[in-house]
Amino acid sequence: MARLGKLRPVGNRVPVPDSAHDLVMPWESAYATRFLDSGTSALSIAIAIAIARQARPAINKPEVILPGYGCPDLIAAAMAQGVVPVLVDLAEDSPWMNPREVADKITDNTVAIVAVNFLGLAAPLEQLSELARRSALLLIEDSAQRMPPSSAEDGCADLVVLSFGRGKPVNLMGGGALLVGYPLEEKARTCCSPLPLVNERPTIRWALKRQLFNILISRLFFGLLEQIPALRLGETRLHALERISLVDPIPGLLASGLVRFEQAPDYRLELDRELADLDRQGWIRLPAKLGQAEKKPTKLLRYCLLAPDMETRDRSVQLLNQAGIGANAFYGAILPDIPGVHDVLPETSGLRRAKDFASRLITLPVHEDVTQKDIRIMVKTLLRSAQQQK
Repeated sequence: MARLGKLRPVGNRVPVPDSAHDLVMPWESAYATRFLDSGTSALSIAIAIAIARQARPAINKPEVILPGYGCPDLIAAAMAQGVVPVLVDLAEDSPWMNPREVADKITDNTVAIVAVNFLGLAAPLEQLSELARRSALLLIEDSAQRMPPSSAEDGCADLVVLSFGRGKPVNLMGGGALLVGYPLEEKARTCCSPLPLVNERPTIRWALKRQLFNILISRLFFGLLEQIPALRLGETRLHALERISLVDPIPGLLASGLVRFEQAPDYRLELDRELADLDRQGWIRLPAKLGQAEKKPTKLLRYCLLAPDMETRDRSVQLLNQAGIGANAFYGAILPDIPGVHDVLPETSGLRRAKDFASRLITLPVHEDVTQKDIRIMVKTLLRSAQQQK
């Protein structure tokens, strides 16, 4: 019999706005901030700025370089600007694009390279930044899954995208932000000036929505909601970006969310240590492997591993969910195989390493409601699953 109660896969609770949290944002020295209605909208405007900044106005079909494995919102953001998404394969056992293949994909039509941070792990920006500068392109850091972005202090990326949706590090029930490098401010004003402005305020309706949301993501209610197929919780598919709005956000809400995220427990090093025995079974602990190159590690959105094969991954996900832990395979497929994407993408091939990554990835919850007991269950279950490998 399936459990009713289950630890959700991801997502911190929505904070209470606190105007006393008048924080200086960690990126203010390098970027100006523009708030939008979603992270997808922020990425779309970043692409629009890249088009407007191009010195070659005769480009008929501008292109943007994206990883072959990622959220379909990447495609929606490009489509909204009439831009052709060019997908690049990943490096071996990594969520990051292979820089050599990025270089091969750059053409006279390319306007930007999008580097996507992965579950809190920072994408290696230095090589991509050099490629972008060499070809007079913009580098966009999509930091929807990492807070703060890795460019916050050094301004490595020209533009940075943040998201405040329910499955993001700072959950504000929606919205996003575009961090604009100061040399691009004029282009940003031109691209944003036609957009409508939405004023958000902490009304009674908003407060009730926040309270209800926080109740529904609790263990008991998340377990119940997951049993309702019509809700399609966790489903990944392409949704067209139909509107883009600027937002005047609720005062103190983002600052309060940043404080809450920073104060939450950090299980990264503990899981690295407790799951080290999996290495001998052919598993790869991605934070332990990829985090070595991070200049300033931060909390993870989810802990992520690569199983030796799809069969072991699927069995492990099943065992963890039976134990009440909301583990999953994240997107579960490369971008062209996600529902809705295949119909709009040009013919895409050569994503072998991305397919392998998607077939072996498993993610574990590490949000603020995770307890030490949950960590013990995760470790015990994964070690038991590894013992059942062929």
